[in-house]
Amino acid sequence: MQTDLPLWPPAYRVRKSPRAKYLQLKICPQEGLEVVVPYRFGQYDVESFLLTHRVWIEKKLKIFNKKNQTSTGIPSQIRLLMANECWRIETLPAVGRTKIITRPDSTLIVMGNIENIVECQTLLNKWLRKKAQMMLIPLLDTIAQEIDLPYQKISIRSQKTRWGSCDSNKNISLNCKLIFLPLHLVRYIIIHELCHTRHLNHSKRFWALVAKFDPHFAHHRREINRFNREMGCWGVD
Repeated sequence: MQTDLPLWPPAYRVRKSPRAKYLQLKICPQEGLEVVVPYRFGQYDVESFLLTHRVWIEKKLKIFNKKNQTSTGIPSQIRLLMANECWRIETLPAVGRTKIITRPDSTLIVMGNIENIVECQTLLNKWLRKKAQMMLIPLLDTIAQEIDLPYQKISIRSQKTRWGSCDSNKNISLNCKLIFLPLHLVRYIIIHELCHTRHLNHSKRFWALVAKFDPHFAHHRREINRFNREMGCWGVD
């Protein structure tokens, strides 16, 4: 008798991370199912981890595959939880340079050679980065003044593995994808990086300073871990 049991394990890629402290799962259009693995873990740990999360993986892959069966590779929407915005994406084939048109009804029109998926995704990423600059830099300035922890420079990037960083010169870098997170989690990450301007480590004094400005930081860290596992590449779960 033939059954329709899903193939297990599904196709996945392993990414070793020196910063990861535990195993993580991600599902993105570009990479598919990805397992982020600390260096101390081996293949047996990965397979056991996948099996433990089999129900979640199969549920998410089913939704993911359904969304992408007829997908052009361009997202249908981009959800910015930080600003409580959801931008609908429409495509319009046209002759000439591919561009993005922003409409006041929260719609982005990708117009031009829409068959060039890489170019369209690149344009959407540029739009995201500009949007992040407009939203994150004023918030960083406000929080820095509020908690009296000044910084030197700010850069908005698109890192794959870090939400933010701070160097010894008090220069802060924030991930443009922070705008996919709820505002209270963005605030926690900014506080975290600003505290590094005083303690460039994760010592007890550092965490005590974080707790001073965000008493619920431990809960917020757990929330961010959940978003890391469940959030798609365009902020859509």
